[in-house]
Amino acid sequence: MLSSSALPLRRSGVSDLVDAFDLSPSVLDAPPNASSPVLSPATHVLKHIPDDDVEAVPAASFLERLPDDAFAAVLSHLGAVDQLLCACVCRTLHDVVARSWEDSLLLSHDAHRATDQLLLRLTLGRMARGFVRVLDVAGCELLSKAAVTSAALAQRTIQELNGTSVGPGSWTPEQLLRLIKALQDLRVLNADCKANGATTPLLRLLAHPAVRLRKLVLHRPERGDDPQAHDLGALAAALKRKPTVGGEAPEAFLRDVDLGQSGGGLDGGFDFIARLLSGEECKVRRLALCGSRSPPVEALSALGAALETNRHLEHLSLGCNFISEAGCTALAAAVAAHPTLQSLSLEHNPIQDGGVAALATALCGPGSRLASLSLSFTGAKDGACGAIATRLAAGAPLHSLDLGGNIVSAEGVALLADAIGSPSGCALRVLNLSANWRIGPAGALALAAALPSSELRQLRLAGCALGAAPCGRIAAAIARSMLELLDLSHNQIGDCGAWDLAWVLAEPRTRLTHLALQSNDIEDDGAAELVAALEANTTLELLDLSGNGKVTLDAEHGAAADRRVKLGFQPSRRKKPATNEHNTSPAATTMAQAAA
Repeated sequence: MLSSSALPLRRSGVSDLVDAFDLSPSVLDAPPNASSPVLSPATHVLKHIPDDDVEAVPAASFLERLPDDAFAAVLSHLGAVDQLLCACVCRTLHDVVARSWEDSLLLSHDAHRATDQLLLRLTLGRMARGFVRVLDVAGCELLSKAAVTSAALAQRTIQELNGTSVGPGSWTPEQLLRLIKALQDLRVLNADCKANGATTPLLRLLAHPAVRLRKLVLHRPERGDDPQAHDLGALAAALKRKPTVGGEAPEAFLRDVDLGQSGGGLDGGFDFIARLLSGEECKVRRLALCGSRSPPVEALSALGAALETNRHLEHLSLGCNFISEAGCTALAAAVAAHPTLQSLSLEHNPIQDGGVAALATALCGPGSRLASLSLSFTGAKDGACGAIATRLAAGAPLHSLDLGGNIVSAEGVALLADAIGSPSGCALRVLNLSANWRIGPAGALALAAALPSSELRQLRLAGCALGAAPCGRIAAAIARSMLELLDLSHNQIGDCGAWDLAWVLAEPRTRLTHLALQSNDIEDDGAAELVAALEANTTLELLDLSGNGKVTLDAEHGAAADRRVKLGFQPSRRKKPATNEHNTSPAATTMAQAAA
């Protein structure tokens, strides 16, 4: 076995590299590990050896006589970027690293360190030219699509290219078509793609047998674009069409479809997603559509029918589509029976209490797995709360519920509180009731009474007109609950409410990690009490006091030193009008004499 002390190398760049590798039996025999001490030796070496002087390492000849398995054992502990840095030290390491890569260049395992400079230095140099068959840059957020394109065009031998989640945004059809045209041997192309509607380049891209789109983002077509781009019927047909040479249709590779930014500029959005989701070959996991123009009930019924045959969808977002109460009712039955759907978002749709009641029935449907339901700004009232509360008490698997921005009053909150604190247990962990100004102090007290016996982890009550009165009861409940996040912003609790909440922060039993008190008319006295309580608190990660206007805590109060306190924007106080010393009017003179 080799040891760094046994190597007859003088102190050169290569000997530094060997010492950094620590070629001891324990290292060579150990399995590769991301926490291994040999992760980044090449970075240290490059500080001592100019990368353009490949003859500056006299000990390089010794490396040529080392067994290949010794190099392989060391390189197996390094990521792709570190191997690339080692290859820049000298020609010997250059050739050894090239042999170890065989015909694959896999940067996805070291994605957070892969840069344009490193990729281009490798692929445009003599090291990798002509030998790369597989290029994997998935998840390399620091890479640009231009660099990946240049690297691929320099090789011309690539047969498989994995380019998902590269840099900001997604590929355009034109960029991917350019790659396909240059890479004659390309057999597999994994990528995400964005387009302005069903454009001709997008349809051409989907027709290529090598293309496997993982994510498709459709934006609203711009003025002057192809009129065909507004019609999604051709796109649905292209996704369903199988290649003439066999294999699977493009829909089988899609995992994420986002029409959420179409802004209502795409015709037949609901017909498109209904056709896409129908059938067992569709493997889409996440689908979003917003901005549609009041879909008819028939379109929602068709979507429901498609969901009945679908077995893979997990997240469905249909916000801002003007879905009516009747349309929601038509969709609810399919949601109830879907075996994999976990999240449903219907915010900003006027579904009213009737639509929410239909969805509530779906929560306890046979086989329902729905865990997250977003119904913010849907016109829901106390009747909706009652329907949901009944299902929660009956054992619905709902984990997260968003009813923000509705017309819920203290009566509806009391119904939810009874379900949350039910002795039989409740699955709900996250509850958002923000922007329901009718809740008031009575609703807050009902929730406080239920918290100690609930499993709730997050509670948001921002903008619910609570005032300072219920803060003491809320604080007492927090100390005996599982709550980790509490948002009481925009409730005008003032210093009195802050004093009531401060004592619970010093309680050793509290589990709070985030407390938001933005824009609550809290001044220095209340803020000082909260900050002082943090000295005995080890769980809180954020205390947000932004926008309170009169909080001017300095180092004396400890806020400046405690990074957990966020003061943020503080509106300036009103300043008294300045006195004009040069005012010599008779009235001013008389007032000055009277004051004297």
